[in-house]
Amino acid sequence: DTRFKRSDREDFIEIPAGTAHFLEHKLFESEELDAFQRYAKTGASANAFTSFDRTCYLFTCTGSFKENFEILIDFVRHPYFTEATVQKEQGIIGQEIKMYDDSPDWRVMFNMLGGMYHNHPVKIDIAGTVPSIMKITPEILRDALVDIDVCVCTWGIPKFEGVVLEKANKLKLIAYTAGSVHNIVSDEMYEKGIRIVCGNEGFAESVAEGAMTYML
Repeated sequence: DTRFKRSDREDFIEIPAGTAHFLEHKLFESEELDAFQRYAKTGASANAFTSFDRTCYLFTCTGSFKENFEILIDFVRHPYFTEATVQKEQGIIGQEIKMYDDSPDWRVMFNMLGGMYHNHPVKIDIAGTVPSIMKITPEILRDALVDIDVCVCTWGIPKFEGVVLEKANKLKLIAYTAGSVHNIVSDEMYEKGIRIVCGNEGFAESVAEGAMTYML
């Protein structure tokens, strides 16, 4: 979407199309080493993507999981924006947009969405347009991060209900790094519109491989 409301303001904030995708790129940066350089030191591989309703960061590693996970938590919680880095990124993403403009499949999909949804923001290209991203400033990026509250957790956490939800009154997303979520979710959580993602899909392949190995 291109508009949202902060808890400290009554009015909606309008942001340029492509801001979420722009933030995806910018959060990898820091004043010293960027996230990719930090992951290179641990031997891990990192990536990210933005879809119509979420931005996801991920890494793969064969060891030092805790250290790699701490890098991920650190760079998404400590953004670094300057006029110079934002202007540099505008050029990079502008080239990415032009590349997709040359993709027949991509253009057909968004032409179809534009014809089907005249007012819904789903018709807007995730990366925005070259003119829209040129309106993005460090201040807009900082505004877009206000009030974000995400809980990244794993086995052994309490159920998200009652006093837990009362204290985490801005909670929007629970990223559960384990498998089944049935022990931690509640009707109250869903009524508040809190989303949850888990590691089931990631675990499924290795569990299946392990089961097959034992059978063989």
